[in-house]
Amino acid sequence: MLILLASLGGCETLGYYTQAVRGQLELTLARDPVAELLAAADTQPELKARLARSQELLDFIEANLGLVARGRYRSYVALDRNAVVTNLVATPALSLVPHRWCYPVAGCAPYRGYFRRAAAERAAARFAERGFTTYLGAVPAYSTLGWFRDPLLSTFIYWSDARLLSLLAHELSHSRVWIDGEVENNEAFATFVGEQAVREWFAAQGDAGQAALARYQEGQAGWRRLQPLLDQLKARLGAVYDSALDTAAKVQARDQLYAALRACYDAERARYGGGRYDRYVAALNDAVLAARATYVDRVPAFQVLFEQAGGQWPAFFDAAEALAAQGAAERAEVLDRLSVDSAEQQVAENGDDPNAEQVQCHALADHAPDGHGAAAEYDDVGRGRDR
Repeated sequence: MLILLASLGGCETLGYYTQAVRGQLELTLARDPVAELLAAADTQPELKARLARSQELLDFIEANLGLVARGRYRSYVALDRNAVVTNLVATPALSLVPHRWCYPVAGCAPYRGYFRRAAAERAAARFAERGFTTYLGAVPAYSTLGWFRDPLLSTFIYWSDARLLSLLAHELSHSRVWIDGEVENNEAFATFVGEQAVREWFAAQGDAGQAALARYQEGQAGWRRLQPLLDQLKARLGAVYDSALDTAAKVQARDQLYAALRACYDAERARYGGGRYDRYVAALNDAVLAARATYVDRVPAFQVLFEQAGGQWPAFFDAAEALAAQGAAERAEVLDRLSVDSAEQQVAENGDDPNAEQVQCHALADHAPDGHGAAAEYDDVGRGRDR
């Protein structure tokens, strides 16, 4: 590892990889086997209950999805912070395309993770000085793609069963399918796997599970309803940034669009979670939208791929692996087509129902880049989802 670091060169790069190696090493050395913690008399009862539940959820994932843990999440680490790493996302001025960093093995990614938030804040400040828009996101877990036996962490062990199951399935799926340099596709794939795992887990519990699933989905309804607004905002910002407007006009249009989104949110806060996402909406900027796109834009495509596989996990994973083996251009074409199929399916299901989830924000529509309302060319928004 030291030879690798030396070959990368550059003080900033060397410093980054040094902290990454140190952080991973600290996690590796601090692991306690779950079996020992469950047997220990001094393990806190609440922690013991959550550890036991995590093992049951892992067993469900292995038995029903076919994702084999191979020792991952069979150990536990208690951290002194609420996030294992802090991710930095940075977008150039007037752009929704994030800066990309490249790493050995994993390829390039639109974020950089730091084990200490102070280091992430310093890096963000350096990007801000260069005119970038930045976002720092707290990350509760990450996958080492099977290179290490990833532990359970105090940052997520106390989550609800459904959230914990989704996270574990998400992270384990990265070891099944990973495309170097295509984090957006990797994360969308894993996000779908986690969401579908939760649906099947509830379904396996019979009538009680269906009622619990309905409650779980209702808890997520505010976030789901917010997504079309974020899609509209992203589409209109993209049109502004790609337009022939001068810089000052683009900045003015950008600020108006963000203000319009917040006005829409404030007008129907009860519909969008009753204030649950106030902080998220207040913090929205180009880097936040770029981070969201990494996880949600391709999720509908993988939903369609799963349906085409007959809803069977072996066939789905085989299809995903075949997709990963294709060339980048061919893969993008397939995923684009699947996304279109998903959009058409939603239109067919919702029809002209005015109560459907895909609701337009009139304030956003009234702030099209040309200042004359929502032109048709700006209405083809994405249909992503997020957790």
